[in-house]
Amino acid sequence: MKIAILHSAFTESGGAERVVISQAKCLEVLGHQVTCYVNSVNRKKCFPGEIADIHIETYLFNMAMPKLEYITAIYLISLMAPIIAPKLKGYDCVICHHQPSPSVAYQVFRK
Repeated sequence: MKIAILHSAFTESGGAERVVISQAKCLEVLGHQVTCYVNSVNRKKCFPGEIADIHIETYLFNMAMPKLEYITAIYLISLMAPIIAPKLKGYDCVICHHQPSPSVAYQVFRK
């Protein structure tokens, strides 16, 4: 099965990021093809040893920015959801974690 996991960002080593990374690894062990989509990724700050093992793509481009601008990125991705949705067209399953994931997934299933 081809699975997309949508998350806000991999910019720090926190609990939400750990859940997404663990979920992606477990699904891959079960034989699924998994891709994680995020606003931004910092491979040096967000579990560097573990994040290297999963396939990560950005919604548009890597929006590595401070916290204040990060909020702006969430709204931008939500507004750009209709443009991002075609990237997710071929997936059998889309799993959403945190904003703007539901907005993007809604556009995917709307089409």
